[in-house]
Amino acid sequence: MPPTPISLREDQWEGSKPGKFFQRGRLLKIDEIEKAMARKEYADDVRDGESSLSMLRIIRAQKDNPIMHCMMKTPARLEVSRLQHVTGRDGFQGIFNDGSFKGKPKKISENNTEEWRCFSWWSVAVPRDTISSIRRVGFEELPCISEQVSLMKMRIYNQFANSPVFKDGSRYGNFKFSFSVEDLVTAYQDQHCSGGPAVFRILGTWTYQQEILHTVLVHGPQYDHLFQDLPEITRDTQQSVYQREDGVFMFNLESTSITFTLRLDSQGHVEGLTGSRRSQCVWNNPSFAFFLPEGGPLKLDISRENLGACKDVKPVMQSRGDRVPVKEATKLIQSHFQARDGSQGIKNGISTLPGDNSLEMRSPKRRRQLDDHHSA
Repeated sequence: MPPTPISLREDQWEGSKPGKFFQRGRLLKIDEIEKAMARKEYADDVRDGESSLSMLRIIRAQKDNPIMHCMMKTPARLEVSRLQHVTGRDGFQGIFNDGSFKGKPKKISENNTEEWRCFSWWSVAVPRDTISSIRRVGFEELPCISEQVSLMKMRIYNQFANSPVFKDGSRYGNFKFSFSVEDLVTAYQDQHCSGGPAVFRILGTWTYQQEILHTVLVHGPQYDHLFQDLPEITRDTQQSVYQREDGVFMFNLESTSITFTLRLDSQGHVEGLTGSRRSQCVWNNPSFAFFLPEGGPLKLDISRENLGACKDVKPVMQSRGDRVPVKEATKLIQSHFQARDGSQGIKNGISTLPGDNSLEMRSPKRRRQLDDHHSA
């Protein structure tokens, strides 16, 4: 069956920011998004300032340079083994104290029916070896590898897989909850599927100035009537997301870069870019939305293996008052575990919490070594 034609109506544009709309039931590719925006005669209305950063402008600017366009659209296949939910201080305390995740309402309709549903949103945790593999493949698929390109290999490597998807930190907070897909889906099935298996569908595509958010919906079979218009995930490897025979989810990402600090031309010449001359890119953000009627809850056993502190990644999306430094976030996590189960969180003077490298948590011997070093 041929894909449904893309229709871009006035009500699909959320707010006044350019390049932001929702397509229900489809994971749109970059070229499809460009065509949809062009049908809106959007290019004629672009003004200076914030509008100059719009997705349509970025896509078209990249097309002006075929080599850069090729780099922007370097595909990557991403295996989904773990999912993560990142939040600020208030969200962390609520989740930890309740031992559960709540759903937040989001509009998932393209018309005036105002269909709002509650979801718990999770992003994909990407292992470091996957990042290295994506960068290697991206470099090898460059259409022109000159001597200069070879000499700058590592700098060009880092042009790939540099979007927020591949960062250790997050735009959404300093407290990262992480679970295997298997554990998360099992808990969801036990609590929200009435004894049946979870159903996986394509929820849709949201686009922002640079981000293309692709979302998989997870819901119980008793709610089929709410989402029957959405296609289920298949084993078709050509789709933006599919499920392997072993049940593992795979995302086919078109673009993994948020910005290029180097420019390549057709002869393989490399030019460094600074400040406003840096090339911005659109990038794919794969995610999962767990449907939670009435807002939840989704209860999970939270251990030190599932929770850690992380740094901010720009652009920061949470309020300033909800952000804390990594050291403070780590201490808050430790104190909450101590209050909950009485464990110390420190063995032999060394923190057992993931990601904690603060001076206060180091062993007495290591602190003396550092003191001697600084006083030398």
